[in-house]
Amino acid sequence: MRRRRYRSYTYSTRFSKWNKTKRIILTLLIAIPIISAVVYALFFYPVKIDCGVVVDRKESSKLIKLKLSYGDRTRWIHVDKKLNIPDSPGYNVFLKGNRLISISPCKTYIGKVLSRSSDKIELEGKTLSLATDVRFITIEDKKAVNVSPNKVIVGYSTYKFLTDNNGMVRSVIVEKPEISYVRVGISTADLSSLDHTKLEFLSKTERSGNINLGSGKGLQIKSTNIDYTAKGTEAIQLVYEGDVIKIISGEMGKDYTFTPKQQIGTTKDRIYISPVSSGPTLIPTLTRPNRYVPAYYGSFEVFIKDKAMRLINEVDIEKYLRYVVPSEMSPYAKAEGYKAQAVAARTYVLSDMLSGRFAKSGFHVDDTTLSQVYNNQPSKPEVDAAIEQTKGEVLTYKNNIIDAKYYSTSSGVGAPFNEIWYNNKKDLRKNSEPYLTFKDYTNSGIKDLSDDKAASDFFKDWTIKAYDSDEKLFRWKVSIPVNDFYNNVNSAIYERYKNDPKSFKKKWYFNIYRQANIAKNGIGNIQDIFISKRGRAGNVLEMTIVSDTGTYKVEKERNIKKILVPRSDNVILTNKLGKEESLKNYGYSLPSGFFYLDRYTSGGKIRSITLYGGGYGHGVGMSQNAVVSLERAGKGYRDILLTFYDGVEIKDFRSII
Repeated sequence: MRRRRYRSYTYSTRFSKWNKTKRIILTLLIAIPIISAVVYALFFYPVKIDCGVVVDRKESSKLIKLKLSYGDRTRWIHVDKKLNIPDSPGYNVFLKGNRLISISPCKTYIGKVLSRSSDKIELEGKTLSLATDVRFITIEDKKAVNVSPNKVIVGYSTYKFLTDNNGMVRSVIVEKPEISYVRVGISTADLSSLDHTKLEFLSKTERSGNINLGSGKGLQIKSTNIDYTAKGTEAIQLVYEGDVIKIISGEMGKDYTFTPKQQIGTTKDRIYISPVSSGPTLIPTLTRPNRYVPAYYGSFEVFIKDKAMRLINEVDIEKYLRYVVPSEMSPYAKAEGYKAQAVAARTYVLSDMLSGRFAKSGFHVDDTTLSQVYNNQPSKPEVDAAIEQTKGEVLTYKNNIIDAKYYSTSSGVGAPFNEIWYNNKKDLRKNSEPYLTFKDYTNSGIKDLSDDKAASDFFKDWTIKAYDSDEKLFRWKVSIPVNDFYNNVNSAIYERYKNDPKSFKKKWYFNIYRQANIAKNGIGNIQDIFISKRGRAGNVLEMTIVSDTGTYKVEKERNIKKILVPRSDNVILTNKLGKEESLKNYGYSLPSGFFYLDRYTSGGKIRSITLYGGGYGHGVGMSQNAVVSLERAGKGYRDILLTFYDGVEIKDFRSII
């Protein structure tokens, strides 16, 4: 019995020891990889930081502690002071675990930004390539906050561009600039192109509000290896020839005829021109069709682009407005009208500047109706006073500068932003700019003109009263010769299709439409054409064309107008005053997209087309001719602006940018 008990005890003890051994082995099997991973992470795991941005820095007697931001991470790096690393806004770092293996400052570029695209930044004297994962950040409360690339504004220099060892920009540190000037892309004399082959400059002095009195103190011309001062009445001519710009000095006659005296030099590089004094500079080669010789304040940059010269005018915002307001606003306006235009124009230029619309081209706005017309008319004292009295004022919505759209003449209603500028059906359903909404300027309770009959009744009514109903283009009628229409329509359809294929649909089955495939010779014999969809303000959104090859839908106003109206001098517009004129005067386009299409068909052919429309311009925001009417009714500029822009406030832009 004792022996059996001893055996039982021995087996139990052995079994217990074996379990304990297994637990130890199992623990080791689990612990060893964990410990190894921890050791690897702490001492051997390689970490490469390209252009980590310093967001915080601390020092002790032996160490410099840097808090670096990279990607979506931040990390403290301890650097021995013995390494004597130079101060830098960012560093390239290599670590093994927590051990610092190497650290070097990122090469940092600071300078005036001349242009910006999705993959390049052009600074004065240097073009930088952007890495695909480049970060644009601002440092707030010792944290890196991601911001839009549009925060890098061309013409300003409050930015740091950090490059990695391959010379690629990995981080851009953005500091808000103090906005005071605008860069304007200057077009040719007829405002048709940005490309120049010859430019002439003459310094002038401003006295008693006039430009053409006295002579200026000269011009400073600088470029690579060129530093020249044209004195007094000495004029400068730039000629693009053989891939270089020739710089020539000479004299300017009273009729602005240039007589060359000497060639100063040639260059392929950017040329900087600035007045010696604070007066304006005349550019006679840009003399307008109305014989006005435009005078520009500020400085100029001239550079080669696409085998021509480009010209940029960098000018104080308030002085820029002196030549926008008279070029844009009706000459019948008075003080309050000019003030309203000044606030709208100031808002517009700052909105375009902040959006980076023309950043790739190196300017903020151009000088045509694509932005705001600039320097097509001289300034005058009442305009200057209106600008001074509204200095810095802009329109804001929820403390953001708005997109202050404006245009010439309404049709009696104003359209919502999203029914003029849209890319898809989602845009049509939601207005991204709620301050630009539907407006009734007739005070007759109009709420919706999307129905075709309502649009017909409205646009055919030439007696209806509205703010700008006395204007000649408040109502208009266009008769389109059928032969000209047929000669134009198929080629026009193909050209518009090439530019915007997604806006063309073809009927497939029942009432289902699919994207069309338009042949070079068009869509066959046209049998009928009509407007099949409108916006709330009656503006055209969709046109249906029936041909012997099928039924097609064309979307967007610009496509509809181009297809509908032939480039023919035979197309006549009759305005509200009864005067007839060729549509050539409007660039062979309709004054607006607010119209009703009246056509007569028989025998499978269109026999006549007449368009009844109203307004001049896109129809969103402020009607400039309505401003004059409201001013005459005793409205001040603030009330005038609130008539067109819903829920906005007027603030000084320097308090919110």
